[in-house]
Amino acid sequence: MPGEAVTENTPRQVDLSKLFKVPSYFARALVIMAATILVLAVTPLALLPLRGVGSVATYNPPWSVSEEIDLAPLAQNSYMYARDGALMATLHAEENRIPVGLTEVAPVAVKAYLAAEDASFYQHDGVNLRAIARALVVNVNRGSISQGGSTITQQVVKNSLLTTEQTVERKIKEVILARRLEESYTKDEILQRYMNTTYLGNGAYGVRAGAEVYYNKGAENLSLGEAALLAGLIRSPADADPILNPERSRERRSEVLAAMVYEGMIDQGARQAAEAEPIPDRTFHKEQIQFGPGDYFAEWVKQVLLKEDLIGETPTQRYNALFKGGLRIETTFDPKLQAFGERAVDTQGPHSSQFTAALASVDTKSGAVRVLVGGRNFKETKYNLATQSVRGTGSSFKIFTLVAAFSNGVSPNDAVDGTGPCNLKMPGGGTWKANNYGGEGGGVMSVRAATAKSVNCAFARMILKIGVDKVIDAARAMGLPEPIKTAPSITLGTQEESPVDMAAAFATLPRGGVRHRLYYVEKITGPKGETVYQHESPGEQTVDRCVALTTVDVMRGVVNGGTGGRASIGRQPVAGKTGTGEKYRDAWFVGFSPHLSTAVWVGNPEAEISMHNVNGFGSVAGGTIPSAVFSAFMRPAHDDLPVEDFERPNCKLKGGALKGGTAGDSTSAPSSDSGPSSDAPPAPAPSSAPPPDTTEPPVTSPPSSTTPPTSSTAPAPTPT
Repeated sequence: MPGEAVTENTPRQVDLSKLFKVPSYFARALVIMAATILVLAVTPLALLPLRGVGSVATYNPPWSVSEEIDLAPLAQNSYMYARDGALMATLHAEENRIPVGLTEVAPVAVKAYLAAEDASFYQHDGVNLRAIARALVVNVNRGSISQGGSTITQQVVKNSLLTTEQTVERKIKEVILARRLEESYTKDEILQRYMNTTYLGNGAYGVRAGAEVYYNKGAENLSLGEAALLAGLIRSPADADPILNPERSRERRSEVLAAMVYEGMIDQGARQAAEAEPIPDRTFHKEQIQFGPGDYFAEWVKQVLLKEDLIGETPTQRYNALFKGGLRIETTFDPKLQAFGERAVDTQGPHSSQFTAALASVDTKSGAVRVLVGGRNFKETKYNLATQSVRGTGSSFKIFTLVAAFSNGVSPNDAVDGTGPCNLKMPGGGTWKANNYGGEGGGVMSVRAATAKSVNCAFARMILKIGVDKVIDAARAMGLPEPIKTAPSITLGTQEESPVDMAAAFATLPRGGVRHRLYYVEKITGPKGETVYQHESPGEQTVDRCVALTTVDVMRGVVNGGTGGRASIGRQPVAGKTGTGEKYRDAWFVGFSPHLSTAVWVGNPEAEISMHNVNGFGSVAGGTIPSAVFSAFMRPAHDDLPVEDFERPNCKLKGGALKGGTAGDSTSAPSSDSGPSSDAPPAPAPSSAPPPDTTEPPVTSPPSSTTPPTSSTAPAPTPT
């Protein structure tokens, strides 16, 4: 401290820079190098504990270290693959690292690295005293630190086991650990580790990543000039950056080539040819995720793996496994079907910059998600409309009411009153006002006909009769995620869902009520081929078999003569349900064959905007654009699949639960034996002009049954 008295007991700080008349950094270098020489002299003592020689094994000098030589696995890229084995995405952390073996690297690159950093690597035992002395002389003569005396082994120790601080203690540890490393690993193993860990700038770690970033090629294909340039980047990748400092990069390349000539690795002719090679003027930069086909699908799989516990229990474990763990991720994605989906959306989707379509398709036999068309352009917006966007489902939600009705004493032939407008008394008080599309009367009809024509008042009366809780139970049994609203208006579409969840829920029906949870990943293996995750799902019977097959049989009438005629795909039978939101803000078709369950949504991705005069339709309902997109996808998707009919329901539901009128209805429901019989499905619609979805109007709906309105004159509007 300034002014502090110096006594005999005060330690004196010797300034070596003044003592030897050299700059301070040289003084520090002198101390470190002197310490290195001292350590080399006494290293055998430091190594004795490792070898356990007699009583000396207990000796623990101040420069000894107890670290075990265990080089942690290098961070490795993970790869995501489609169902057919095509590469979908490459995932890596901030360190773009692709470890390779020495045999996978061009021999000239190995020579360039050795010439640049440690030409006598295969002769020394981890520390090169001659190189240390030579570096000291060169640095003093040049007036700056331009050479280092560390061997490749020492650099591996420094990069993998120690910090980069310039202290005597760290240097002592470095020397001792370098000797130990040479005893624990072969020379080739150490060199391979080094070539995979050196930072080469622009996010590239290791020779393979460097080859890809600067030359867009594999490390095995590097030329002499390219290899020399990469080797020249090791000491100062920022200073010799070929993009920012091409001349300095050229100088470093020349220095490496000169060293290779000096060591007898190449001749002057090869050097001159390499000098003539161009310096790269751009990088082939790789982002954290490099997408191929199925970008929306791959991004969503990434989100699933980071969220669920397939590859780790904690978020940190999952991140490290995904971006550093060298995983092979085999997904359920089908590139061929994806192409069909994208083409269907492009050709039959809304020809308007204001509106778009999303599509999701699920394998009915397993729950495997095959297709996600999540938006127009992944580069512009990564928000996935097929998985992340939830919108009012319109009348497509009526299917859950239908399943609940069939599970609770209703049959397809039961009669229901679809007369509209309908003023329905709520159990808790108040009135629910609903109407049919265009103010149509509806009248008395079978449940089958009410489904085919999507009659709002018929389903409003049914949900009040069987109970909202039963409909919610049916939706849960089919796999809809929570939360599910408790208002009876859910039957007309106030419940919001994503296309992929709707497709997965509907997939329960053609398989006889066996639910398979939707999934995106078949198998994950680790870098050594070990199985990390294997999907297994035998399915669960969540809906009564007779109920499920009967529901499918009724839903066929939606396509064959009902509101979804445009969804027909020819010889392959399909079934489904249209859905139209209030004021035509959302439009749906959700349907299936025995093979695939597909949901199509159409609307504005950012706001609830009415769709009028789009693709020649005055108003966009579920039976228009969504049904056309569904058909345009499902037709080619089934070209290579066998024509398979739905299993017929060889059973008969009890029926009669709608007798005696709907609870709280202002009118009486007819008896089940009145009204048309419809055991056989309606006749198919003409293929040339299928009927539009004309029975899904905007309606007014009640608030949740748990909070009855205080006045029956102010109902809240909801979609259908």
